[in-house]
Amino acid sequence: MLNFCKIIFEIVQLLFVLGLKKPTPIQQNCIPRILVGEDCIGCAKTGSGKTLAFVLPILQKLCEDPYGIFALVLTPTRELAFQVKNFTLLCHCNIYCYIFI
Repeated sequence: MLNFCKIIFEIVQLLFVLGLKKPTPIQQNCIPRILVGEDCIGCAKTGSGKTLAFVLPILQKLCEDPYGIFALVLTPTRELAFQVKNFTLLCHCNIYCYIFI
């Protein structure tokens, strides 16, 4: 299994099952920076993995310490909101995710 930008093994296993075997360029550039607490703005084409580029570091932090940590994700479309929620449901880290439309 390839190194997926220092993401914990449980999440990498999930990515592998989903058919994601290596990070895309946007993920390679953004995930390590986000994991160390840096702000990051990424720009890439549709289908390039932008959603996972910001969702994976959030899931990692929540899996490491689910208490007292939260994230607010604002999406421009209902479809993207459901995409984010569906991925959090696949990750078995006792994460509560709510969608308000």
